[in-house]
Amino acid sequence: MAFLEGVYRVVGAIAPINQRLSRLRLNFVPANILLMIGLGAMAFASWSNIATILQSRRVIETPPLERLLSGGRPVRSYVALQGRLMADARLAYATNSSAGNLELADYIWAPLLDDVTGRAILVQFPNDYAFPANGSEITVQGILRPVVSAVSRQLSQTKYVHAGMPIERRFMLVEGRRPGSLGFPAVMGTVAVLLVLALAWATLVRNVIFLPGDQAPSGAAAAMFDRPSHQPVLVSATLTLDGKTRRFFTHMPALVGRSDTGDTLLASHIETSSTFYGMKVKEHSGVWLLGIRAGSISEAEEGHVFWGRRKLRAVRVRYVSALTGAPERAVVATAGEEPATVHLRTGTDG
Repeated sequence: MAFLEGVYRVVGAIAPINQRLSRLRLNFVPANILLMIGLGAMAFASWSNIATILQSRRVIETPPLERLLSGGRPVRSYVALQGRLMADARLAYATNSSAGNLELADYIWAPLLDDVTGRAILVQFPNDYAFPANGSEITVQGILRPVVSAVSRQLSQTKYVHAGMPIERRFMLVEGRRPGSLGFPAVMGTVAVLLVLALAWATLVRNVIFLPGDQAPSGAAAAMFDRPSHQPVLVSATLTLDGKTRRFFTHMPALVGRSDTGDTLLASHIETSSTFYGMKVKEHSGVWLLGIRAGSISEAEEGHVFWGRRKLRAVRVRYVSALTGAPERAVVATAGEEPATVHLRTGTDG
């Protein structure tokens, strides 16, 4: 249950952002939809990159060391090279380099000698690598990279001859290194997918993130509508203005009252308008109502709604509208604050 609530809390934190973005339109497309498309593209690119990395890791090139040291270039940088490892001629540094550069003390460089050409390529090993006997024939897998600048400067003083062996100056072999890093694209892809799912969830439920309680639905929770109350509530439902204009609102502060016919009324004073290129084209302001026909509540389910950082006690009810006669559903939460006039504005930008 704790994990489930954590998920609802995260989506509830995203819901206000999703609602604000949905009111902003770019070329008539809601900004939250554009954001989901962008995040989906990011997720696709990240996971495609992971697939490419995994594919490249399965394909390793094994060029003859002789051809590589004679000026040839491999098709891929991920290679396996065979030669004699001259462990006694390895290079090591006792001190680290400056901040932001390679920590030289963490690595050791040893020549991998080709008997045919008499030339060698440096192989970078971790400093705790268990070297075999000097001159042992081994196969080393890794990535070809440019020679580390500090090592290159030292070798340039002897014209790239070390322990009597000419050393390849174009690149070195980093032992054990594999193509690409899976960590960053995996994190980015996962985060993008989760954000898309959260935004889609919030959009589908109109940003009303309601978590039902453990108890089965019953009519007991409907008692909050039995009498008028001066304590404000937050209503998420389709409200009506002047008996004809209808619109869905989320978490609007409202007061509970009673009509002359005994129907329950939830009233909220809302000022809402729409703009097009900065010009107000539509305005509907006044008291918006939700009417519950007396005795029509067929189901009342207690739980909580999550909105931003808030967790509010709430009830989800099914009822017959006293204004339209149609069956509807609403979520009503305890507000804990005085109702106020709410200003809403939606816009369309080209």
